[in-house]
Amino acid sequence: MHLSPRQMRRVVRRCVGVSPGQFLVGLRVERAKCLLLAGYAIKQVAGLLGYSGDASFCRFFKTHAGMTAGQYVARACRQSVPE
Repeated sequence: MHLSPRQMRRVVRRCVGVSPGQFLVGLRVERAKCLLLAGYAIKQVAGLLGYSGDASFCRFFKTHAGMTAGQYVARACRQSVPE
């Protein structure tokens, strides 16, 4: 089965509701969140996700998650502690 790039984009959008690029960004953000909550350092997460440095990863994370990686971890830790 052969699909042109345009056809492939349409199929992906129809199946997952977003463009292939947006889908990959979402996967990357979710993977980053999992790694951060598992205790990996920001620098390690950046490397594992293919970023050349932690500064570019931090910009990416803040843009797409709406908060810094440190804020995300702190918030997740506060929410998991029973009162």
